[in-house]
Amino acid sequence: MSSNPAHLRSPKPSGLFLFSLLVLLLLALLFTNIYLSHQVRGIQKEYYQNVDKLVAARHTWGELMLEKMHLSSPANVERIAKERLKMVSNQVHKQTIFVMDKAPERE
Repeated sequence: MSSNPAHLRSPKPSGLFLFSLLVLLLLALLFTNIYLSHQVRGIQKEYYQNVDKLVAARHTWGELMLEKMHLSSPANVERIAKERLKMVSNQVHKQTIFVMDKAPERE
């Protein structure tokens, strides 16, 4: 047994080693947390940029669908056929048929 009192003994190197190891582990976790936070911010920024692009693409698609519906409407097709292609409709063979309900017979 040692004759020195406990408070005068030199600290055990294993305790200092464990403390140093814990401090290094804490620093490693701190830097990992900072790195991952930075990565998450970058991914969020990219995500919201893609969402903005999607909204713009849907808006453009809606405008194109409206334009397509306008250009393919029967009245517009007929107007373009008459103006640009000089086509005329053949009115000679058209017939108009009127359908009338038969009046009820009175007794």
